[in-house]
Amino acid sequence: MAKLEIFNSNSKVAESATPRTSTLALPLSLATQRGNAISSVAKSIAAIQKDMYAIEDTNNYNKAIPALSLEIDKKYSKYKDSRDTDAPNKLIKDLEPSNFKSFFEGQSIPVQRLLKSKLAEKSSLLVPKLNSQIVENNISDFKLSLGESFDIAINQMISKDQAEMAIGTVAFEKLINNKAAAAYIGKEAFDKLVKAKTKIKNNLLLNVNLQVNPKEVLANQEALIEAVGEDAAKEYIFKAKTALISKRVQKEKKET
Repeated sequence: MAKLEIFNSNSKVAESATPRTSTLALPLSLATQRGNAISSVAKSIAAIQKDMYAIEDTNNYNKAIPALSLEIDKKYSKYKDSRDTDAPNKLIKDLEPSNFKSFFEGQSIPVQRLLKSKLAEKSSLLVPKLNSQIVENNISDFKLSLGESFDIAINQMISKDQAEMAIGTVAFEKLINNKAAAAYIGKEAFDKLVKAKTKIKNNLLLNVNLQVNPKEVLANQEALIEAVGEDAAKEYIFKAKTALISKRVQKEKKET
């Protein structure tokens, strides 16, 4: 009968040439550090890129501002000498972003926002400014017209025609008591205009009286001082006396 024998083998099993995965693994702390370093570098690159974009945007914005401001000023200048009370509303429409598309084209979103913000800022300043200018323009025209009305009344007052004189006197009184006009141009400006025109009227009437009736001028010296002031009154009194003497001389010449 055959026998089964078991032999003890002294040979070693050959180890696999493939390294164990455990030997390839980095220690946890080293792996964490490496990951953080990579993340930090990525963040630094992103930050640098962001700064570069910001610098580029700033440069583009600064380049666009002069031309944008010039265009805004042109639109404002179109209305600044106007008397149209609707001009501020027209300027608002002219300063809408849709009318400045050429300045936004090719620009980044941040630059577009900055340019639109500047446009809105300028609009908020120029629209009220234009409104004030329109009011001033209209008041200026009204003051000029009012001054001309005073001049017409004064010319009528020194007329040789009694009817014209009466019309001028009534017109002048109405003008100096025109409360609506005073409210429109402002009390200070109105009072200044009335004072100037009253002085002109008094001087012209005095000159007429000096030629026609110098005695009346001499007889109303207190009223004269009140009307034209003490210094001017002295001059008119001297002229009245001179005119009176001249008339006497002429009368005496005729009599002889």
